[in-house]
Amino acid sequence: MRSTVIDKELRAFFEYKKTDRLWHIPAIAALSVSVPFFVAYALGFMQDGIQASIGGLVSLYIHSGSVKRRMKVLLLVAAGFVVSFGTGLIFSYNPYISALAIAVFSMFVHGLKNRYRLPAPGNFFFIMVASIGCFMPYNPQTILLKMSILSAGALWACLLGFLYALYITRKFPHQPKAKTPPKRKDVSTVESILIGIIMGASILASHALKLPNPYWVPISCLAIIQGINQRIVWHRTIQRIIGTIIGLGIAWLLLKINHHPLFLGVCIMVLQFLIELFIVRNYGLAVIFITPMTIFLAEAGAFSTLQPDELFVYRFIDILVGAMIGALGGILIHSQKLYAHTRLQVTQTKKRLSKK
Repeated sequence: MRSTVIDKELRAFFEYKKTDRLWHIPAIAALSVSVPFFVAYALGFMQDGIQASIGGLVSLYIHSGSVKRRMKVLLLVAAGFVVSFGTGLIFSYNPYISALAIAVFSMFVHGLKNRYRLPAPGNFFFIMVASIGCFMPYNPQTILLKMSILSAGALWACLLGFLYALYITRKFPHQPKAKTPPKRKDVSTVESILIGIIMGASILASHALKLPNPYWVPISCLAIIQGINQRIVWHRTIQRIIGTIIGLGIAWLLLKINHHPLFLGVCIMVLQFLIELFIVRNYGLAVIFITPMTIFLAEAGAFSTLQPDELFVYRFIDILVGAMIGALGGILIHSQKLYAHTRLQVTQTKKRLSKK
Protein backbone atom coordinates (compact mmCIF):
# COMPACT_ATOMS: atom_id res chain seq x y z
CA MET A 1 0.00 0.00 0.00
CA ARG A 2 2.81 2.40 0.95
CA SER A 3 4.72 1.69 -2.27
CA THR A 4 1.54 2.41 -4.26
CA VAL A 5 1.24 5.83 -2.59
CA ILE A 6 4.92 6.57 -3.25
CA ASP A 7 4.58 5.53 -6.89
CA LYS A 8 1.54 7.78 -7.24
CA GLU A 9 3.39 10.75 -5.75
CA LEU A 10 6.44 10.18 -7.95
CA ARG A 11 4.26 10.00 -11.08
CA ALA A 12 2.55 13.26 -10.10
CA PHE A 13 5.92 14.87 -9.38
CA PHE A 14 7.37 13.99 -12.80
CA GLU A 15 4.09 14.17 -14.73
CA TYR A 16 4.37 15.77 -18.17
CA LYS A 17 0.88 17.15 -18.74
CA LYS A 18 -0.80 17.48 -22.10
CA THR A 19 -1.95 20.94 -23.10
CA ASP A 20 -3.73 22.60 -26.02
CA ARG A 21 -1.63 25.75 -25.59
CA LEU A 22 -0.23 26.98 -28.89
CA TRP A 23 3.48 27.73 -29.32
CA HIS A 24 2.50 31.31 -30.19
CA ILE A 25 2.15 32.30 -26.53
CA PRO A 26 5.74 31.32 -25.57
CA ALA A 27 7.00 33.14 -28.68
CA ILE A 28 5.12 36.34 -27.80
CA ALA A 29 6.33 36.14 -24.19
CA ALA A 30 9.93 35.81 -25.40
CA LEU A 31 9.61 38.84 -27.69
CA SER A 32 7.81 40.90 -25.04
CA VAL A 33 10.64 40.47 -22.56
CA SER A 34 13.68 40.47 -24.86
CA VAL A 35 12.94 43.27 -27.37
CA PRO A 36 12.92 46.08 -24.71
CA PHE A 37 16.22 44.66 -23.46
CA PHE A 38 17.85 44.82 -26.91
CA VAL A 39 16.47 48.30 -27.63
CA ALA A 40 17.78 49.62 -24.30
CA TYR A 41 21.19 48.06 -24.96
CA ALA A 42 21.36 49.70 -28.40
CA LEU A 43 20.48 53.09 -26.89
CA GLY A 44 22.89 52.68 -23.95
CA PHE A 45 20.23 52.51 -21.22
CA MET A 46 20.66 48.95 -19.97
CA GLN A 47 19.14 49.46 -16.50
CA ASP A 48 16.05 51.09 -18.00
CA GLY A 49 15.72 48.16 -20.37
CA ILE A 50 15.51 45.77 -17.44
CA GLN A 51 12.52 47.64 -16.03
CA ALA A 52 10.85 47.72 -19.44
CA SER A 53 11.44 43.98 -19.80
CA ILE A 54 9.69 43.40 -16.49
CA GLY A 55 6.72 45.30 -17.93
CA GLY A 56 6.83 42.92 -20.89
CA LEU A 57 5.67 40.12 -18.57
CA VAL A 58 2.15 41.50 -19.09
CA SER A 59 2.08 39.24 -22.17
CA LEU A 60 1.74 36.22 -19.86
CA TYR A 61 -1.88 37.25 -19.31
CA ILE A 62 -2.88 36.74 -22.96
CA HIS A 63 -5.99 34.55 -22.90
CA SER A 64 -8.67 33.43 -25.31
CA GLY A 65 -11.77 35.38 -26.29
CA SER A 66 -12.62 38.28 -28.58
CA VAL A 67 -10.13 41.00 -29.48
CA LYS A 68 -12.02 43.41 -27.22
CA ARG A 69 -11.91 41.06 -24.23
CA ARG A 70 -8.22 40.23 -24.74
CA MET A 71 -7.24 43.89 -24.89
CA LYS A 72 -9.40 44.77 -21.89
CA VAL A 73 -7.58 42.14 -19.82
CA LEU A 74 -4.11 43.12 -21.06
CA LEU A 75 -4.62 46.85 -20.47
CA LEU A 76 -6.01 46.26 -16.98
CA VAL A 77 -3.06 43.97 -16.19
CA ALA A 78 -0.64 46.61 -17.55
CA ALA A 79 -2.21 49.24 -15.29
CA GLY A 80 -1.98 46.79 -12.39
CA PHE A 81 1.73 46.24 -13.07
CA VAL A 82 2.40 49.97 -12.96
CA VAL A 83 0.48 50.37 -9.68
CA SER A 84 2.29 47.34 -8.22
CA PHE A 85 5.72 48.65 -9.19
CA GLY A 86 4.88 52.12 -7.89
CA THR A 87 3.72 50.66 -4.57
CA GLY A 88 7.03 48.90 -4.11
CA LEU A 89 9.06 51.97 -5.07
CA ILE A 90 7.13 54.41 -2.85
CA PHE A 91 7.58 52.34 0.30
CA SER A 92 11.16 51.19 -0.33
CA TYR A 93 12.62 53.84 1.98
CA ASN A 94 12.30 51.64 5.07
CA PRO A 95 12.51 47.80 5.35
CA TYR A 96 9.76 47.55 7.97
CA ILE A 97 7.43 49.93 6.15
CA SER A 98 8.04 48.12 2.86
CA ALA A 99 7.29 44.75 4.49
CA LEU A 100 4.01 46.13 5.88
CA ALA A 101 3.14 47.71 2.52
CA ILE A 102 3.76 44.46 0.60
CA ALA A 103 1.75 42.53 3.20
CA VAL A 104 -1.28 44.82 2.82
CA PHE A 105 -0.86 44.95 -0.97
CA SER A 106 -0.71 41.13 -1.18
CA MET A 107 -3.91 40.81 0.87
CA PHE A 108 -5.69 43.26 -1.41
CA VAL A 109 -4.46 41.71 -4.68
CA HIS A 110 -5.26 38.17 -3.55
CA GLY A 111 -8.77 39.21 -2.60
CA LEU A 112 -9.31 40.87 -5.99
CA LYS A 113 -7.91 37.84 -7.83
CA ASN A 114 -10.40 35.54 -6.13
CA ARG A 115 -13.32 37.92 -6.46
CA TYR A 116 -12.88 38.45 -10.20
CA ARG A 117 -11.51 34.92 -10.83
CA LEU A 118 -8.41 36.09 -12.69
CA PRO A 119 -6.98 33.14 -14.69
CA ALA A 120 -3.42 31.88 -14.29
CA PRO A 121 -0.86 33.26 -13.57
CA GLY A 122 -3.29 35.08 -11.28
CA ASN A 123 -1.86 37.48 -8.71
CA PHE A 124 1.70 36.14 -8.92
CA PHE A 125 3.32 38.77 -11.14
CA PHE A 126 1.56 41.71 -9.49
CA ILE A 127 3.07 40.78 -6.13
CA MET A 128 6.40 39.91 -7.75
CA VAL A 129 6.65 43.33 -9.45
CA ALA A 130 5.79 45.08 -6.17
CA SER A 131 8.47 43.02 -4.37
CA ILE A 132 11.11 43.97 -6.94
CA GLY A 133 10.17 47.63 -6.57
CA CYS A 134 10.46 47.58 -2.78
CA PHE A 135 14.12 46.48 -2.98
CA MET A 136 15.20 49.20 -5.40
CA PRO A 137 17.15 52.17 -4.00
CA TYR A 138 14.72 54.81 -2.75
CA ASN A 139 14.78 58.00 -4.80
CA PRO A 140 11.48 59.92 -4.93
CA GLN A 141 12.68 61.97 -7.92
CA THR A 142 12.95 58.88 -10.16
CA ILE A 143 9.79 56.99 -9.11
CA LEU A 144 7.62 58.37 -11.92
CA LEU A 145 10.40 57.82 -14.45
CA LYS A 146 10.81 54.17 -13.43
CA MET A 147 7.05 53.62 -13.56
CA SER A 148 6.97 55.20 -17.04
CA ILE A 149 9.73 52.91 -18.28
CA LEU A 150 7.91 49.84 -16.98
CA SER A 151 4.73 51.20 -18.64
CA ALA A 152 6.56 51.34 -21.98
CA GLY A 153 7.44 47.64 -21.69
CA ALA A 154 3.87 46.80 -20.68
CA LEU A 155 2.43 48.73 -23.64
CA TRP A 156 4.83 46.91 -25.97
CA ALA A 157 3.42 43.63 -24.66
CA CYS A 158 -0.12 44.97 -25.19
CA LEU A 159 0.75 45.87 -28.80
CA LEU A 160 2.04 42.35 -29.45
CA GLY A 161 -1.07 40.97 -27.74
CA PHE A 162 -3.31 43.12 -29.98
CA LEU A 163 -1.58 41.99 -33.19
CA TYR A 164 -1.77 38.38 -32.05
CA ALA A 165 -5.46 38.76 -31.17
CA LEU A 166 -6.22 40.07 -34.67
CA TYR A 167 -4.37 37.11 -36.20
CA ILE A 168 -5.73 34.33 -34.01
CA THR A 169 -9.36 35.47 -34.03
CA ARG A 170 -9.32 35.56 -37.83
CA LYS A 171 -7.62 32.19 -38.13
CA PHE A 172 -9.94 30.60 -35.55
CA PRO A 173 -13.12 32.73 -35.66
CA HIS A 174 -15.19 30.25 -33.65
CA GLN A 175 -13.12 30.01 -30.51
CA PRO A 176 -14.52 28.55 -27.29
CA LYS A 177 -15.45 31.02 -24.59
CA ALA A 178 -12.54 31.99 -22.37
CA LYS A 179 -12.32 29.85 -19.25
CA THR A 180 -12.30 31.45 -15.84
CA PRO A 181 -11.43 29.68 -12.60
CA PRO A 182 -14.48 28.39 -10.70
CA LYS A 183 -15.62 30.41 -7.73
CA ARG A 184 -14.11 28.82 -4.63
CA LYS A 185 -16.25 28.71 -1.53
CA ASP A 186 -13.27 27.90 0.69
CA VAL A 187 -11.56 31.23 -0.04
CA SER A 188 -11.95 33.62 2.85
CA THR A 189 -10.64 36.87 4.21
CA VAL A 190 -8.48 34.77 6.53
CA GLU A 191 -6.63 33.30 3.54
CA SER A 192 -5.89 36.76 2.12
CA ILE A 193 -4.64 37.92 5.52
CA LEU A 194 -2.40 34.85 5.85
CA ILE A 195 -0.89 35.43 2.40
CA GLY A 196 -0.21 39.05 3.34
CA ILE A 197 1.50 38.03 6.59
CA ILE A 198 3.60 35.39 4.80
CA MET A 199 4.73 37.84 2.11
CA GLY A 200 5.51 40.49 4.73
CA ALA A 201 7.57 37.94 6.67
CA SER A 202 9.49 36.97 3.52
CA ILE A 203 10.33 40.65 2.89
CA LEU A 204 11.68 40.99 6.44
CA ALA A 205 13.70 37.78 6.00
CA SER A 206 15.11 39.22 2.76
CA HIS A 207 16.36 42.33 4.54
CA ALA A 208 17.76 40.25 7.41
CA LEU A 209 19.88 38.18 5.01
CA LYS A 210 21.58 41.33 3.63
CA LEU A 211 22.39 39.60 0.35
CA PRO A 212 22.49 41.27 -3.10
CA ASN A 213 19.06 41.45 -4.76
CA PRO A 214 17.24 39.71 -1.89
CA TYR A 215 13.84 39.95 -3.63
CA TRP A 216 14.45 36.32 -4.62
CA VAL A 217 13.23 35.30 -1.16
CA PRO A 218 9.66 36.71 -1.51
CA ILE A 219 9.43 35.64 -5.17
CA SER A 220 10.36 32.04 -4.31
CA CYS A 221 8.00 32.12 -1.35
CA LEU A 222 5.16 33.37 -3.54
CA ALA A 223 5.78 30.69 -6.18
CA ILE A 224 5.35 27.97 -3.54
CA ILE A 225 2.18 29.25 -1.84
CA GLN A 226 0.44 29.44 -5.23
CA GLY A 227 -0.21 25.69 -4.93
CA ILE A 228 -3.92 24.87 -4.76
CA ASN A 229 -3.48 22.18 -2.10
CA GLN A 230 -0.90 20.89 0.36
CA ARG A 231 0.35 18.18 -1.97
CA ILE A 232 1.03 20.71 -4.74
CA VAL A 233 2.76 22.99 -2.22
CA TRP A 234 5.01 20.08 -1.23
CA HIS A 235 5.70 19.14 -4.86
CA ARG A 236 6.47 22.75 -5.77
CA THR A 237 8.84 23.12 -2.83
CA ILE A 238 10.88 20.08 -3.90
CA GLN A 239 10.64 20.98 -7.59
CA ARG A 240 11.68 24.56 -6.82
CA ILE A 241 14.79 23.45 -4.92
CA ILE A 242 15.85 20.76 -7.41
CA GLY A 243 15.02 22.95 -10.44
CA THR A 244 16.89 25.87 -8.87
CA ILE A 245 20.06 23.82 -8.35
CA ILE A 246 20.02 22.67 -11.99
CA GLY A 247 19.08 26.17 -13.20
CA LEU A 248 21.87 27.76 -11.21
CA GLY A 249 24.25 25.30 -12.81
CA ILE A 250 23.04 26.38 -16.26
CA ALA A 251 23.39 30.06 -15.32
CA TRP A 252 26.90 29.45 -13.97
CA LEU A 253 27.93 27.62 -17.16
CA LEU A 254 26.52 30.29 -19.49
CA LEU A 255 28.20 33.08 -17.51
CA LYS A 256 31.50 31.20 -17.70
CA ILE A 257 31.11 30.89 -21.48
CA ASN A 258 30.19 34.51 -22.15
CA HIS A 259 28.68 37.37 -20.16
CA HIS A 260 28.35 39.95 -22.92
CA PRO A 261 24.94 41.67 -22.71
CA LEU A 262 23.94 40.65 -26.25
CA PHE A 263 24.70 36.99 -25.59
CA LEU A 264 22.75 37.01 -22.36
CA GLY A 265 19.92 38.94 -24.04
CA VAL A 266 19.58 36.08 -26.53
CA CYS A 267 19.64 33.66 -23.58
CA ILE A 268 16.81 35.61 -21.93
CA MET A 269 14.71 35.33 -25.09
CA VAL A 270 15.29 31.58 -25.50
CA LEU A 271 14.81 30.84 -21.80
CA GLN A 272 11.55 32.80 -21.63
CA PHE A 273 10.25 30.78 -24.58
CA LEU A 274 11.17 27.51 -22.84
CA ILE A 275 9.60 28.64 -19.56
CA GLU A 276 6.23 29.32 -21.17
CA LEU A 277 6.50 26.10 -23.14
CA PHE A 278 7.00 23.96 -20.02
CA ILE A 279 5.18 25.85 -17.24
CA VAL A 280 1.80 24.29 -18.17
CA ARG A 281 3.36 20.84 -18.53
CA ASN A 282 5.68 20.41 -15.56
CA TYR A 283 6.55 23.07 -12.96
CA GLY A 284 9.91 21.49 -12.10
CA LEU A 285 11.08 21.61 -15.73
CA ALA A 286 10.01 25.25 -16.00
CA VAL A 287 11.94 26.21 -12.84
CA ILE A 288 15.15 24.93 -14.45
CA PHE A 289 14.80 27.71 -17.03
CA ILE A 290 13.14 30.29 -14.74
CA THR A 291 16.24 30.47 -12.54
CA PRO A 292 18.85 31.46 -15.18
CA MET A 293 16.39 33.71 -17.05
CA THR A 294 15.50 35.77 -13.99
CA ILE A 295 19.14 35.90 -12.88
CA PHE A 296 20.22 37.30 -16.24
CA LEU A 297 17.36 39.80 -16.24
CA ALA A 298 17.97 40.92 -12.65
CA GLU A 299 21.74 41.10 -12.92
CA ALA A 300 21.88 42.60 -16.43
CA GLY A 301 23.05 45.97 -15.16
CA ALA A 302 26.17 44.42 -13.64
CA PHE A 303 27.23 41.93 -16.32
CA SER A 304 30.81 43.19 -16.40
CA THR A 305 31.32 42.58 -12.66
CA LEU A 306 29.35 39.33 -12.27
CA GLN A 307 31.18 36.58 -10.39
CA PRO A 308 29.41 33.29 -11.26
CA ASP A 309 30.64 31.39 -8.16
CA GLU A 310 29.49 34.10 -5.74
CA LEU A 311 26.22 34.56 -7.60
CA PHE A 312 25.51 30.81 -7.39
CA VAL A 313 25.82 30.82 -3.60
CA TYR A 314 23.75 33.99 -3.02
CA ARG A 315 20.87 32.98 -5.27
CA PHE A 316 20.70 29.45 -3.84
CA ILE A 317 20.48 30.79 -0.27
CA ASP A 318 17.77 33.28 -1.26
CA ILE A 319 15.66 30.72 -3.09
CA LEU A 320 16.10 28.04 -0.41
CA VAL A 321 14.96 30.43 2.34
CA GLY A 322 12.03 31.59 0.22
CA ALA A 323 11.00 28.02 -0.56
CA MET A 324 11.05 27.08 3.13
CA ILE A 325 8.95 30.11 4.13
CA GLY A 326 6.58 29.36 1.26
CA ALA A 327 6.24 25.70 2.27
CA LEU A 328 5.43 26.59 5.90
CA GLY A 329 3.03 29.29 4.73
CA GLY A 330 1.36 26.93 2.27
CA ILE A 331 0.77 24.35 5.00
CA LEU A 332 -0.76 27.04 7.22
CA ILE A 333 -2.99 28.41 4.44
CA HIS A 334 -4.27 25.03 3.34
CA SER A 335 -4.92 23.85 6.89
CA GLN A 336 -7.12 26.95 7.21
CA LYS A 337 -8.83 26.01 3.96
CA LEU A 338 -9.47 22.51 5.28
CA TYR A 339 -10.96 23.98 8.45
CA ALA A 340 -13.15 26.38 6.45
CA HIS A 341 -14.27 23.62 4.08
CA THR A 342 -15.13 21.31 6.98
CA ARG A 343 -17.07 24.05 8.72
CA LEU A 344 -19.00 24.75 5.51
CA GLN A 345 -19.87 21.08 5.07
CA VAL A 346 -21.06 20.80 8.66
CA THR A 347 -23.25 23.90 8.24
CA GLN A 348 -24.78 22.57 5.02
CA THR A 349 -25.42 19.17 6.57
CA LYS A 350 -27.19 20.78 9.53
CA LYS A 351 -29.40 22.77 7.16
CA ARG A 352 -30.34 19.64 5.19
CA LEU A 353 -31.12 17.73 8.39
CA SER A 354 -33.25 20.59 9.76
CA LYS A 355 -35.35 20.60 6.58
CA LYS A 356 -36.08 16.93 7.03
